[in-house]
Amino acid sequence: MILKAFLEKNKLNSIKIQRNFHKNLILYLSFKSLNRI
Repeated sequence: MILKAFLEKNKLNSIKIQRNFHKNLILYLSFKSLNRI
């Protein structure tokens, strides 16, 4: 039971990390394209 809750929490955390990663990636790419101009 505890293990299941732990896995659920980890899943939520990894989703959060992936979202942040995508957000940062988009910001980074747009910043790079701005610098290229």
